[in-house]
Amino acid sequence: MLALLLKILSVLGIILLLVLCVLLLFLLLVLFFPVSYQIQGKRRGSETYLCVKGRWLFGALRLAAAYPEPGNLKVKLLWITLFDSASGAKDKASGTGKKEKETAAEKTVQTKEREEYPQAESHSGKYPDKEAPEGDFSLEEHSTEKSFESFAEKLQGFILAKYEKILYTFQGFYDKIKHIWENISYYKAILQEKDTRLLLAHFRKRAGKILKAVKPRRIKADILFGTGSPDTTGYVFGIYGMLSPHLGKDVAVTADFGQAVLEGELSAAGRITTFCILRNGLLLAMDKRLWLLIEKLKAGRTKNGR
Repeated sequence: MLALLLKILSVLGIILLLVLCVLLLFLLLVLFFPVSYQIQGKRRGSETYLCVKGRWLFGALRLAAAYPEPGNLKVKLLWITLFDSASGAKDKASGTGKKEKETAAEKTVQTKEREEYPQAESHSGKYPDKEAPEGDFSLEEHSTEKSFESFAEKLQGFILAKYEKILYTFQGFYDKIKHIWENISYYKAILQEKDTRLLLAHFRKRAGKILKAVKPRRIKADILFGTGSPDTTGYVFGIYGMLSPHLGKDVAVTADFGQAVLEGELSAAGRITTFCILRNGLLLAMDKRLWLLIEKLKAGRTKNGR
C-alpha cells in the first residue's frame, strides 16, 4: 500500500514538474521571442487605406487589421481562427435582415385586417376637443404714485443685484488667479529639486531604450502635408527636420504652406521584445524618487485644492 502511494505521488510530481516546465518555457517565449509587425498605409484625396499585421512564434499566432470602414480584425492561432470581426458583422447584418422581414410581414397582416374589417376603424374616430369658454378679464386700476414707487424699488433691487454679482465675479476671478499662481510656484519648486531632475534623466534614459526597441527597423514614407496655416506648418516641418536623421533616407516629407492636406504612402516593419519593455518599465517603477514625486504632487493637490 505504501509503495503504491509513493508511486502515485512520484507520478503526480513528474506531471507537476512537466506543467511547470511548460509554463516556464511559455513565459520565456513571451519575454524573449519578438513580435514582428508590418504597417502599410496610403492616402490619396478622400481615400484612405491602412493595414497592420503582426506575427509571433514563426507565425503560429497572427493578427491582421484593415481599414477603412467597416474594417476587419482577424486573429488566428495556427489554422484556428480565434476572432474575426467580419463574421460578427455578417451575423449582425443577417439578424437585421430577419427583423426587417418580420416587420414587413406584420405590416402586411395589419393591412389585410384593415381591408377585411373597414367598419372597425369607422367607429374609432376621435371626437373634436371642445373649446374652452373664454373667461372674462377685469383690469385692476392702480394710482400713478404706487406704480412709480414699485418701479423705483424694482430698479434699486436690480442695480444692487447686478453690483453684487459683478463684485462676486471679480472676487472669484482674483481667487482663481491666486490659486493658479500658488500651484505654479509649488510645482515649479518641485521640478527644481535635485531628486526630480535625476528622476527626469532616468525617465529619458528608460524611455529612449523602450522607443529604440519599439521603433521600426525599416521605414519608407513619402508624405505631403499642410495644416492650412504657414506658421503651424513651419513648426511641424521643423520637428520633422530634427527627427529626420533618426528616420533614415527613405523618409521624405514635403510641406505645403498654402493648404490643409495630408497625402502619401507609408510602409514600416519592425520587432518588439516584451522583455525590453518590461525590464525598463520595472526599473523606472522601482525608482523611489518616482513614488516620492507622486506623494508630493498628491500633497500639493490636497493642499491647494479648493
